[in-house]
Amino acid sequence: MFAKSISSFFFARTLNTTVPKMMSSTCIETLSAEGRRDFYNSFDTVLTDCDGVLWLLNNTIQGATEVMNGFKANNKKVFFVTNNSTKSHTQFLEKFHTLGFNALANEVVSTSFLAAKYLKANLDPSKQVYVVGSPAIACELDALNIRHFGVGEDYLKTSVPTFVENIKLEPDVGAVLVGFDEHLSYPKLFRAASYLKDQNVLFVATNTDESFPVAGTGLVMPGTGSLVCAVQTCAGREPFVVGKPSSYICNVLTETNKIDPSRTLMIGDRCNTDILLGKRCGFKTLLVLTGVNSLKDVEEWSKSDNPKLLELVPDYYAQKLRVSYRDKSDVLLEDNLESKNPHQLFSIWFKKASEHDNVRQPNAACLATATKSGIPSARFVLLKAFGESGYTFFTNSESRKGREILTLEFNLVFLNRVFLLKFLSIIPTMEENPVAAMTIYWDALDRSIRIEGAVEKIDETESTEYFDTRPKSSQIGAHVSRQSTVISSRESFSKQNEKLEVEFAEKRVPRPSYWNGYKIIPKTIEFWQGQSDRLHDRIVFERAEHAAEKQIASHAGENGWVFYRLSP
Repeated sequence: MFAKSISSFFFARTLNTTVPKMMSSTCIETLSAEGRRDFYNSFDTVLTDCDGVLWLLNNTIQGATEVMNGFKANNKKVFFVTNNSTKSHTQFLEKFHTLGFNALANEVVSTSFLAAKYLKANLDPSKQVYVVGSPAIACELDALNIRHFGVGEDYLKTSVPTFVENIKLEPDVGAVLVGFDEHLSYPKLFRAASYLKDQNVLFVATNTDESFPVAGTGLVMPGTGSLVCAVQTCAGREPFVVGKPSSYICNVLTETNKIDPSRTLMIGDRCNTDILLGKRCGFKTLLVLTGVNSLKDVEEWSKSDNPKLLELVPDYYAQKLRVSYRDKSDVLLEDNLESKNPHQLFSIWFKKASEHDNVRQPNAACLATATKSGIPSARFVLLKAFGESGYTFFTNSESRKGREILTLEFNLVFLNRVFLLKFLSIIPTMEENPVAAMTIYWDALDRSIRIEGAVEKIDETESTEYFDTRPKSSQIGAHVSRQSTVISSRESFSKQNEKLEVEFAEKRVPRPSYWNGYKIIPKTIEFWQGQSDRLHDRIVFERAEHAAEKQIASHAGENGWVFYRLSP
């Protein structure tokens, strides 16, 4: 198991991958557990690229969602910094949420947004912008009330001489903005270069990403950098680039979010944008090998004497983002448990699980029972109450688990309901073994709790009180379902349900006599917490008298409990 969003995260290589020794870049997986913890604790802010790091086209890269959401769950600031200018803030948020990332609007930093922000601060308000780019750029300019034109098709419909003779340029252009434009054409290049002939006209580019590989094919997708280069060559001018690797991004984030460059990690898949940005801004850098650049590229650059190539070498690299390891404070040590009363510790862990966005049903528990002859069975139930008096669940007493935990009290009640002869004939089918084990596992926290003990039937008044709080459909379902018995078809089941819905439409639904609550009286409670180095924490609480019988070396707990550590 891997520690997920309650703790810290690491970046793991694929199994059986041979990792060569490198002088300038360190593979995260080769770090010791202590080294990985130190690495995680060395940053408070994460900047991550998106395409090639979090997703490829519209498919999430495995592990990326858990890692990013986990950073946020551990109070790391996360900013999604993308050179993609084809989506607006709103469109990016929709994609993030669709793919499961917990992203907020102010955490998304796109080049269309950055370009609009730069122009708002530097463009003469009386001027407008000629855009070679996408509707997303237009959307961001509109949001800041910046006048613009040029988005959309503008193809050559005549000969070039005829086009030149008839072209009319707008007189009040103050900037040319170039982003990704699927409609790039000769007329657009002509207009952009002509406007830029005036040295007072700002030349702004969203990014300079040259191209992108198309996964699984031999195709190459031209990037925005190819378009910018065409305009740049024609105009004979250098653009101001707002996207990576321009330090403009760092300036914006430092100004608006007060990030500390020395405590910031930049994650990316392209070294001449993502990693170079990090190096220029003083960030720690991590290359993931799920996108543009390969480990071979890094090896070659690290051997070079060229300072520009050495600047592309990341501080760390990994095959992909992957969960995880824990912060030092997340190690379960005997002397720093949040409580030495297991019921209180259970309550603390349960509260954290209940408040976690990625734990959908924190009270889902696997209940294991067994027949007298030791044949086990397990199923999930919902834990409805817990504390010093026990851990309560409700079920049908005639179900398999109900029969296996059949208590003496229930036997006597059962005896009063049938003739002695009939009871004697049924005795062999009774499987009384009133003990059980319950396990709760919270995947998002990588924590688990196991409870073992005797089972007692709770007072019928309590069962009735809880039954009366259930939705009417669930109350009727308890009458319809004779749990664990064979039924002829779903149709017959549904018809019985419909019949009772009519019968109880205006009436209170009584609790069936066979629908009861039970509680496990714990003899032992084990708290398990995963660690990436596989040295998981297992702390077991046991009643002092039982531990004494085993002569186990233990620590004193509270209220008659002792606790000790088990090997993972």
